[in-house]
Amino acid sequence: MPYTTTRVCRPLAAALLLALAGSLHAYAPHTEKIFRPSIKNPPASESERAADNLRRRTVLENTQHIFALLGAEIAAARGQSQLALNTYLAVLQKTKDPEVAERAMELAVGIRAYDTAEHIYAQWRKLEPKPGPAQRRIAWTRALAFGDHDQVARDLENVVKEANEEQAQRIFLLLAQVGTENHALAAKVLKPLHRAAQRHPDMTEALIASALFDSIAGNTKQAVRDLQKLADNDTQLTPATRLALGLIVRDNPKLLPEFFKQTDTAKLSPIWQELEVESLIQDKQYDQAYERLQKLLANKNDADLYIQAAVLSYQHQKDLQTTLNHLEKAHQHGTQLQKSRAAVLAAIRLLADRRFDEAEKWIARIHAPETAFDKLVLQVSLAAEQHQWQQALQLAGKRGKPDSRQGRFFNEDDLIELELFALTEHHAPPKQKLAQLNRLINRFAPQPQHRSHLAATLYQRGIVYAEQNRYREAVADFRHYLRLKPEDAQGLNALGYTLLEAGNSHIEEAFELIKQAYRQQPESPEINDSIGWVYFKKGDPKTALPYLQYAYEKAPSAEVAAHLGEVYWAMGEHAKARDVWHESWQQNRNNRLLRQTLNKYGVRFSNTSSQSTSH
Repeated sequence: MPYTTTRVCRPLAAALLLALAGSLHAYAPHTEKIFRPSIKNPPASESERAADNLRRRTVLENTQHIFALLGAEIAAARGQSQLALNTYLAVLQKTKDPEVAERAMELAVGIRAYDTAEHIYAQWRKLEPKPGPAQRRIAWTRALAFGDHDQVARDLENVVKEANEEQAQRIFLLLAQVGTENHALAAKVLKPLHRAAQRHPDMTEALIASALFDSIAGNTKQAVRDLQKLADNDTQLTPATRLALGLIVRDNPKLLPEFFKQTDTAKLSPIWQELEVESLIQDKQYDQAYERLQKLLANKNDADLYIQAAVLSYQHQKDLQTTLNHLEKAHQHGTQLQKSRAAVLAAIRLLADRRFDEAEKWIARIHAPETAFDKLVLQVSLAAEQHQWQQALQLAGKRGKPDSRQGRFFNEDDLIELELFALTEHHAPPKQKLAQLNRLINRFAPQPQHRSHLAATLYQRGIVYAEQNRYREAVADFRHYLRLKPEDAQGLNALGYTLLEAGNSHIEEAFELIKQAYRQQPESPEINDSIGWVYFKKGDPKTALPYLQYAYEKAPSAEVAAHLGEVYWAMGEHAKARDVWHESWQQNRNNRLLRQTLNKYGVRFSNTSSQSTSH
């Protein structure tokens, strides 16, 4: 066969709303008394009405600023940091509020918008010639952004001392964020960080920064103590702590196992005990992880734990029924999403074992909107596994809107690969297959993210063209494929073989292309078939023979049998040629190339015997 088939964001939106309500109110005229409108006693004089209107405008403006900043925080939480920063800059321009300037500075540093950070700092220095605590925090943040490690280390204790609790939280988190990307900073600031953190011994953010920096500095003993304090303090394992632990595992993978080794895990909160299981899995200690998980499950019915137990049981090479029992319990005790996650995993496991009826039943139990796309991919996969190619293609066509082509387990790439596989295997009429391939090519061509899928589709269309002897179109598709995937062995071989079939005028180019492919993948049966066939076409059957013998041994397709038989025949070994052809003919009687080859040499085989005749 010639063709081979973390962001740091303000902790509490509610706290932000309350804090800004107070700070923005400070910009109302201080000489005025607080106004409480009364229906019974409306302002009588013109001056009172003017004051009333001013107060109303101030309240309205302050309210608008509050909601704008709240919207900015929502945007930041969704990863739209630039939008959040732009909003803060607009509000800062109107309010001149130090809290707003400080948060804008944090956002600018977080997205490395250092020019903007410098602009914020310069603007605030004009507003406040004599630096106060807010400006000193902004100056410290600026130093952090621009890599002035000496100033960061020198001023850290003071800015933490002057900060309220929420401001201190942000300082520690910002320091941790920058420090994980710049280990030189961690070494420089470690001692002042420890002293600053002592002011907040129970603050999660201070413990996170300490644990990260001690880990970076290689202070394993102190880092373990930091994690032990963190586990006692943050029993719910907040997202910030999870992120910090992920960074620690990335940079110092031995620290977390060492922490659990030195800690009485029975005294940890359940979620930290679950983290121990995750750590054991990460360390590939599946036996211990499974044992710990069973103890956790003995004390509570938790769907996530059952799902984890199911995954572990598979990795632990438990029998299929054990895995399914865990998933059944997850389905029994879980939310709709957890039930659907369990069903997806069960279906994947059953499809792998080709237990299609059971897999179909589990697929039918997937109901959560978040897993709707996963369900579709599994339905297509089930149809494809059962060689129901047309059904698989019809299902794949129901992919939905672009924003719904993502599940918890699969994404659009997975569905496209299944669709291409089904299209390749589907024995549809060439006209129908070409129409479907053209539709996919038109869809992929204008989308750079689908470059690899465009290449795969062009390759398949090239094969269809070649099978129809439409060599000009096939060559064009394979050349386009190689522009998308230069030097790809599969593409080099396909183009070379197609040029060879198109006529002897291209034989030298074909030879060079196939040799390039062979140098990359000398063990490929398809490429061995091609290089053997090109040697034969060049009049050298003796050199062609070992390549074709290897190809037939590794992949005894009808096409390779046709080529090998021709080489034997050309070398005068007619009996060997007939034997190869007959062996393949018994399995592939309708193969077009084999039939053409037999006709070429006048060989006929009987349906009842292995005897052949030739004319």
